[in-house]
Amino acid sequence: SDSDGSDDDFSSRAVHFIVSPTLMSTLNNDHALITEKSKVVNLPGVPTAVEVLEMWMREYTLSQVRLMCHNCQKRGHLRPSAGRPANTITIDNFCTSANLCREVADGLRIFLDFTIGTILLYEEERR
Repeated sequence: SDSDGSDDDFSSRAVHFIVSPTLMSTLNNDHALITEKSKVVNLPGVPTAVEVLEMWMREYTLSQVRLMCHNCQKRGHLRPSAGRPANTITIDNFCTSANLCREVADGLRIFLDFTIGTILLYEEERR
């Protein structure tokens, strides 16, 4: 690795992950449309990234509420419905999960705000 932080240093920090064939096909198609045929979409899209994150937070929170709303017990403990794990869920656990969900969504929003123009868009889309 070079001491000046060149490409060798960057590649040693690269994160590798598996992309499904469907997603890879979509990404390849988008790349061809944008770079070869100049088919650039207007940004922000509909729904926006923020709207998608808000929908995800809402759905996650509602799924946790649905999980908790069966067979209420005393002292703020709720038991999951049949077919769910037998452990009890507390209101505190629910609040912690909801807050963590919000933190993840906020982190993703900040990441997108700072990287969309430099990392996530093709050069043709930045114009």
